[in-house]
Amino acid sequence: MAEKRTKTPCISVIVPTYNAQDYLDDMMASLINQTFSDVEFIFVNDGSNDNTHSLLLRWAAKDERVVVIDKPNGGVASARNAGLDIATGEYVFFHDCDDYSFPDMLDTMYREIEGRDFLVAGWLKSPRSTAFTDVTRKNQVTHRVTADNIKELQERQPHCGWIGTVWRCLFKRDVIEKHKLRFRFRKVNHEDELFIYEFLSHINSAVRIDYEGYVYFDNPGSIGKNHKYNANIEWMQKAEDVLTQCLSRLDPDRNTHLSELFNHTICVIGTSMVTTGYHADSWMSFAKRMERWRYLYNSSWFQTAGKQTKNKLERVIWIVSHYRLYYLADPFLLMLTRLYDWKTCR
Repeated sequence: MAEKRTKTPCISVIVPTYNAQDYLDDMMASLINQTFSDVEFIFVNDGSNDNTHSLLLRWAAKDERVVVIDKPNGGVASARNAGLDIATGEYVFFHDCDDYSFPDMLDTMYREIEGRDFLVAGWLKSPRSTAFTDVTRKNQVTHRVTADNIKELQERQPHCGWIGTVWRCLFKRDVIEKHKLRFRFRKVNHEDELFIYEFLSHINSAVRIDYEGYVYFDNPGSIGKNHKYNANIEWMQKAEDVLTQCLSRLDPDRNTHLSELFNHTICVIGTSMVTTGYHADSWMSFAKRMERWRYLYNSSWFQTAGKQTKNKLERVIWIVSHYRLYYLADPFLLMLTRLYDWKTCR
């Protein structure tokens, strides 16, 4: 059980953890030692079967800002939702359990958001073997784009570009709670995008900065590396429903840019949905692969979005689905994917 703090913090940092004992201490230290101290840290132990829970309790005993939730395993989305349910901060920041943050990250982000609804910052990707001190980064804000009303959101597009992850963003918690936003899917890749775009469909102000304070470590054991967690038809249907609802809430003047982002998301999810059936760790029968191809053929949203995409793989998937070439393409895709899997596993 976890109790809420009596004092409202400026930022609630929510960290889902699962079998993270090898990375936990470095990650915890990077958060506890942030120069910005008005924070509550909510760590959600998602049914770990290693020493993660005991390590979290040890850190909680050292720092009263640390709150630990222990729950049965349900996946990243359910763990983040459990954190949101007890969060009290003005803003919410999501952190992954195997990543790292530089000490000035929260201080910089809170200073730059200046009361707005949303902030997105830069980030770094690094191999696990790299020492933190060896990471070259932009440690100052040299460029920012701000928008303080709906008109400016459309004109300046501070959230421009695909934002596929929540861990480089600050979210105003009032917006999350007012619109009852939560992560929707259990143990599936791309769960971040739908939460972000639902959130963006409700905001009135935002800022984007080029500062880099978050380090994403390329961890081979993460869900994102496992193709069996890619989207299925049910997930694709829900994604289309959610994004359709988002568009229906938007002002017509505000539709153009977000609709482009939504189209990109549909392309990513649709491509993931059909290609997953060819990978060794998520292989499925010919009949199931054809069922997914036929879904893309019949999806008006994917057909519209795929026609506009500039991504080469997404374009190929659109061509194959649009012209119903999947029966001919299937053996070649199977061969190419197995070659790709072989090379990446060497």
